[in-house]
Amino acid sequence: MTLQAQPNHRGFTIIELLVATSITLLLLSMINRLFFDTVNAVSQGAALSQTTAGSRTVSDQLHRDVRNMIGPSEGGFLFIVNNRIPNVTVKTPGGTTTRDVRADQLIFIRDAEGLEPLAPGQQNSFNNGAKGNYARVFYGHCLRTDPDGSGPAAGNQLGIAGPNNIATDWILGRQALVLANGANGSNIYVAGVRYDAPVVHPSGSGAPPAGLLVQYMGLSDVSNKTLADLTGPLGLLDASLSYDGYISNARLVTFTEERLRVNPQPAGTTFESWRIGQMHALLKEHVSDFIVEFAADVQNDAGIAGFPDGELDINTGTNNIIWYGLGNEPPLINGWDDNDLTDPSPRKVITPDETYWVFRQDYKSKWPYLIRVRYRLHDANGRHDQWFEQIIAVNRD
Repeated sequence: MTLQAQPNHRGFTIIELLVATSITLLLLSMINRLFFDTVNAVSQGAALSQTTAGSRTVSDQLHRDVRNMIGPSEGGFLFIVNNRIPNVTVKTPGGTTTRDVRADQLIFIRDAEGLEPLAPGQQNSFNNGAKGNYARVFYGHCLRTDPDGSGPAAGNQLGIAGPNNIATDWILGRQALVLANGANGSNIYVAGVRYDAPVVHPSGSGAPPAGLLVQYMGLSDVSNKTLADLTGPLGLLDASLSYDGYISNARLVTFTEERLRVNPQPAGTTFESWRIGQMHALLKEHVSDFIVEFAADVQNDAGIAGFPDGELDINTGTNNIIWYGLGNEPPLINGWDDNDLTDPSPRKVITPDETYWVFRQDYKSKWPYLIRVRYRLHDANGRHDQWFEQIIAVNRD
């Protein structure tokens, strides 16, 4: 009888299987974590790239406009509106929260040389041949319209329920309203410079609804007025106006009562020229805070008798420039007291959250030397935000 060896069919033990499974799960977890970290890094990099590119858009445009600013001797003016909006919803990486948001405005006059109006000049055209020597420039938050170009209703403001509720989705706008005498043949123009000035537009097919024919709806960036109609004799901002009269009229040149409207994505597939016109004030989406401050010669801190002393105000403790604005107002001295009507102050406090700084064409000594603009950009999902700052020199001549 011959004995044959039996094959060894021994398998893995339970312990071995548990160890192998644990190692496999650990490897899968490490790979998953590596994949998640890589995706997150790429996402953060894309968001950072997005906000950085957006900052260049804002800074380059602001630099070009300020480089051509018109000073007081030529009839220029400079208005800053400080506006704090409390308890606004903002997106965060974890969801949403509420906080106060700054929505300031910057308005001045620039030379219009080389500046082509963007809004259409004809009802069925996307070109505008209107020319002018000057333009009124506005920077500030705009209200997003409904897709059809209407709304929000008059009196609606930032932070109210609707398309402008969330601050991280707000639109920073820029409009250069070309002061073209008589609009130089343009059939679509603003009849004035006030925020509520009517817009002249041919009637008929392709015309906007009558309720949109007003300056703040953003249909045109051409006015039929000149700079003389603004700051010349009998102009809206005539230097002979009283302190209160000038301040009241200056408010009409801002977009405080009604924010400028922008339609970033018109509805439909075919667009009349006025719908295209509503897109042109868009400078950058997803901008929450927009803060404008200034450096001026208010205090006699140079040890020189008399005022002004010809030097920027400096914090003697830190030796840094003092930036004036909401929450850091200049002392009520040297003609900066808005209750002293004999020496008009540039300041007008409307509410604790809203202050106007009105630098007139006839008070050159009070004009600031520098302006500091700070703005907070976000990516579309609210995962990343970044502050940017730009300091610009003011033409005081």
